Amino acid sequence: MLSCQHPAPALKEPLVVRPLRCEERSHWRQLMNQHHYLGLHRLVGQSLCYVATAGQHWVALLAWGSAALKCQPRDAWIGWSPSLKWRRLHLIANNLRFLILPGWHQPNLASRLLAST
Repeated sequence: MLSCQHPAPALKEPLVVRPLRCEERSHWRQLMNQHHYLGLHRLVGQSLCYVATAGQHWVALLAWGSAALKCQPRDAWIGWSPSLKWRRLHLIANNLRFLILPGWHQPNLASRLLAST
């Protein structure tokens, strides 16, 4: 199993963002519960979980899920009519959790990770 422990905070290997493997799920959930300020009680709706790695080290955890049925700021920004929203809502993904693991904070790391997903 990959470890979130690492010898140095510098990213010396390329970042890879990949889907979480079934056998990694409990470790991912444990780290999310331990380090994310909201924890992780459960993911509602359909969801996809990802891990970002640098070599054998876990750098960050991400979770994407089904869009909320109602979100007034989002709906106003998109500008869809109610009927169009119901037809297209399945095309939107909601970021459920994003966690850079302790010790990996680097300039622009979050942007690099999100650009890779």
